[in-house]
This record gives sequence, structure tokens and C-alpha cells, in this order.
Amino acid sequence: MAVTIKFFGEGLRIWMCEISNELMDEMRYIKEANKLDWEELFFNLSYLHKKGFNHWSDLAIGKEKKIFLCNDLNKIEIKQNRKILERIRSRDLHLTETLFPLHQTEDVQIEFTKPSNGVLFILYQLEIGTFAKFELPDQFDINQLNFQMTNPFGLLDQKGLLQLQYNSKILKSTGDDTLVRSSRVLFM
Repeated sequence: MAVTIKFFGEGLRIWMCEISNELMDEMRYIKEANKLDWEELFFNLSYLHKKGFNHWSDLAIGKEKKIFLCNDLNKIEIKQNRKILERIRSRDLHLTETLFPLHQTEDVQIEFTKPSNGVLFILYQLEIGTFAKFELPDQFDINQLNFQMTNPFGLLDQKGLLQLQYNSKILKSTGDDTLVRSSRVLFM
């Protein structure tokens, strides 16, 4: 009887990216000539294919990061088979009004590879749905869960959930099922 942890709600998928100054100048010209937004260029697969990229993630200088937002609507559900062991509102992960923390949390920083000398920017998408799913062994102890929180580059009003640890080991998500609600470009 394995234990499953699912994150339901909104989150961000983030790529730290870099392009050459020459490509940036060309994109700036195309943007202004066609009165486009940056999102219409960086998330346009046809345009990226012409420039030799298969996907916008090819612009990334590291792995994508996923951050589960801590708000009133997002939920974390822990189940063993069909039995619900725990339901957590994501906003409760960073409550400061309680006498003691409801859950074990830790502040962490996102680490990205340092760029060379091109133009540095962030591509991110707001997604909604089943944001992450984790499988754990049968002998589950909620006190062994550690929620690792971050605020990437000041994008959020508050911290979001970056990683989940169990017994001091970072868990890898076994899947997600989300829809993209919006895409954004943020220049550094």
C-alpha cells in the first residue's frame, strides 16, 4: 500500500535562459517591426525552429524549475490507496501566526548556471492542474516530510514550494497533468 502525495492547483514552470547579443538584437528588431510582445517571440515554436531551437527550453542554461504556489486555493493531498491521510492547504506551509509550525519547512535558493556574456532572461509559465505527484514507501511518517520553500527572483508575493524531501532525500515527481494559463518573459 504505497503512499501518494499530489499537489493540486497553480504553479510556475521556470527556465533561466541566455541568448547571444546578436540574436537579441534581431529579435528586438522583429518585435518592434511587427508590434509583438516578447512572449509572442520566445514562445513561438515556428520562429524558434527557424533559429535552430526545437523548444524554448533549448534556450535554458539549466534544468527547468517548478514552483507550487502557496495560496488559498492550492491543496496538497496525501493518500494511502483510497484513504486520505492528510489534506494541507498550501498557504499553511508558511503561516507565521501559529505558536509552532504546522509543517516542517526550509527556505532554499534556486541555483542556476552562471551565464557567459549574452542576454539573461527568465521564461515562465503559469500552469494549473495536478502540478506534481510523488510515490512513497508504505511506512509513511508525515514528520519526515520537509517542504522546501523559495521565492524565485522575487517573482512571487510570497514563497512557493520548490521541492519536497522525505527522510532527507529530495523526492522526484512521477508526473503532472497541467494546462498552461499564461506565459511570460522577464529580463534580468
